[in-house]
Amino acid sequence: MNVPPPRRRFSPMNEPDRVDRLAGCLLGTAVGDALGLPRENLSPRRAAKLFPGPVRHGLLPTPSGRRGMVSDDTEHTLLTALALIEEPTDPDRFARALARRLKWWLAGLPAGAGKATLKACAKLSLGVPPDRSGVNSAGNGPVMRAAILGAFFHEDPERRRAFVEVSARLTHTDPRAVAGAQTIAHAAALAAGPALRQTPAATLAALIEETTDPELRGVLIKTAAALRRGDDGATLASLLEWPRGGPSGFVLHTVPAIFWAWLAGEPAATAADVRGGLERALSLGGDADSTAAAVGGLAGTAGGTAAIPAGWLAGLWERPRGAAWMRRCATQLGAAGRSPAAERAAALRALRVPVGAVPARNAAFLIVVLGHALRRLGPPW
Repeated sequence: MNVPPPRRRFSPMNEPDRVDRLAGCLLGTAVGDALGLPRENLSPRRAAKLFPGPVRHGLLPTPSGRRGMVSDDTEHTLLTALALIEEPTDPDRFARALARRLKWWLAGLPAGAGKATLKACAKLSLGVPPDRSGVNSAGNGPVMRAAILGAFFHEDPERRRAFVEVSARLTHTDPRAVAGAQTIAHAAALAAGPALRQTPAATLAALIEETTDPELRGVLIKTAAALRRGDDGATLASLLEWPRGGPSGFVLHTVPAIFWAWLAGEPAATAADVRGGLERALSLGGDADSTAAAVGGLAGTAGGTAAIPAGWLAGLWERPRGAAWMRRCATQLGAAGRSPAAERAAALRALRVPVGAVPARNAAFLIVVLGHALRRLGPPW
């Protein structure tokens, strides 16, 4: 009989340090993304039929078991981390550093990215400056880049807000998208604080207080009420009127789904419960990779790398930016705030990947995703 591991409880002796929290954010994002990608845009009922039993990777069958690959959710988180290493103090220079990486990301022919993000990156590639490249969309693209910013600037709320603002507006200018990214970053900042011991209700209340957009505030107030009542995912979906029973890529769907999945578990352990958070996120269906990626990033920030189930982490099938690369990136990111420019430049050189590696990976990814899409057309229905 498979017995789940005990939920991790925290004491001053096992608190993750700064680098481990940053690594937990990156790796938690990747694991959530990889687990959610095969379930993307499925209804909860259809996802449960195609992926019965315990949660495991479902994208790529190999002789040693099923493996997972990441999508643009993780890729944008990693690009944001690299831009932070390059420029950790000035938001405008950071925006230019991230914009340059987004142009190269588009040149690598990524598969499955959102229309607004692709349009904004195309504008950047045509020479539109970062402060005018965003499009009027309330998609969840900025949410993808928010958790790592919150984890990095968890002790500097003013700079956190400034960096999230420019990151969001690079691709999305709708105030709801910007507010959603700010709220996720604030959640990551809370998760990165020492010994997060607030109840889920208190955590969500603090996030609602931070929220500036009235529409987002409204759906989060409903989510807080659902948490207090102990509503399940189906009840939450009905309450928030999600299409097909699961959250879409609309930020007013994605953000409440993230917070419900992150905070709906046992109060004493929920903030760092990567397993429970991801299981809840995946049970919602809909835009499962984005929702699970953000939940994994938040819980990974709270619990560090030890909170991420080893089997899920080992199941990542990623090159050239795999789990070991992400750990190195977190180490360099942890030192970036106090390192001179020359050391940061050397760190970025150490994190470079071979020319052509990313387009080759993206080509393989496209083949795998197309094969999986054909499989999803078959039974069970």
